Amino acid sequence: MTAPKVTVSVTAFNHAPFIRQALDGVLAQRADFPFEILVGEDNSSDGTRDIVREYAARHPERIAAIFHDDAGKLRINGRLTGRANLAHNLTAARGEYVALLDGDDYWTDDTKLARQVEQLDADRTLSTSFHHAVVVDVSGAPIASPKTIQTIKPRYRLEEMIAGEFEAQTCTVMFRREAITPLPRWFFETAVGDFVLHVTNGHCGDFGYIDRPMGCYRVHGGGVWSQGRGAADWAGKSAEQSRRSLNRFVMMTDLLGAVARHSSARYRPIARRRCAFFAYAAAKFAGGIGDKAALRRSLKVLLLSHPWPQDVRWPVLWRLFKKSL
Repeated sequence: MTAPKVTVSVTAFNHAPFIRQALDGVLAQRADFPFEILVGEDNSSDGTRDIVREYAARHPERIAAIFHDDAGKLRINGRLTGRANLAHNLTAARGEYVALLDGDDYWTDDTKLARQVEQLDADRTLSTSFHHAVVVDVSGAPIASPKTIQTIKPRYRLEEMIAGEFEAQTCTVMFRREAITPLPRWFFETAVGDFVLHVTNGHCGDFGYIDRPMGCYRVHGGGVWSQGRGAADWAGKSAEQSRRSLNRFVMMTDLLGAVARHSSARYRPIARRRCAFFAYAAAKFAGGIGDKAALRRSLKVLLLSHPWPQDVRWPVLWRLFKKSL
């Protein structure tokens, strides 16, 4: 059997309203090279599995469905996670390149794979290709959202990603499989697995950017990362939204702490500074909702994460310390 040039890794969990659009966008790709589609279905309860089985039966030459159950999930900090789903797809991938897609997102350009393969084939100093994505709501309508790239340019370095100067959204990414084979052990230690992949790839080369909207990142109530971030919630100030924001910032402090521990020496100060940025933000949210345990934890992370970002203010920090007592 001819080895595929690209493996498209689709991960699905309770994505019944969206998975058809995701798979249709992949199947519509026009490419002069072979590509395979691995769909990891993570024991959904809403009928996603039946839809994936239907697509695999209709396209057996292109789609391989991998079905998991709860016993196959990993636990991180006591919580069940679908990390094993993505890990299984990446381990089973045969392509020279891997493109990522969550089952609630979708591609809108049938030349996406071809353009990214062309970019990576032409420049071996690039480890990763990513592109612009439109943020949409549950129905697919575009919504206003924060910038994910501070300055548009054709390539970026790993230190710029760690510093938060750009974000490569999962549905936009294609990378060289060799860089993440075998998967780094710390992939299983954090709550944001694709970021670990980006860091691992970034140690092997730069990130090439295609300034063309070729996919959509969907914000909806069931999203692992975007939960609660609807059109009116990106800057929400309610206690519920503050709690969600606090949880996201805590996740990011854990992630950046892991990046600092596992990256080469040149990236550690950048990761520690970024970790301090999120710890400071988490402390302010925790103080605002009166969560003393989270406040103490965030302040401890902040104190241990030098150098601090410039926006840390001593009067604010002093008030937070008093609230933590």
